[in-house]
Amino acid sequence: MGLALGGDQDDWTLDNLGIPSVTAELGFVGQFNDEWSLKDTSTGNDILKEQGAWMEYVFAHLPEYGQIVANQPKRADKREK
Repeated sequence: MGLALGGDQDDWTLDNLGIPSVTAELGFVGQFNDEWSLKDTSTGNDILKEQGAWMEYVFAHLPEYGQIVANQPKRADKREK
């Protein structure tokens, strides 16, 4: 993108576009082989049980978030031209 950011893409999306954004960081290093594939099915089920509530909450409230964003004053596009 050619921009220096502190944080991640979520910071840029909120700051430049006014759109709330989250990055799911599920599980911890010990639950994965080579930082990506799960060690086993049981581990995947544990992660879903642990993290599922907030994901369900976010998805259930997406229409509300959309209305909040839609009702905000138009923001200037901060992207470099």
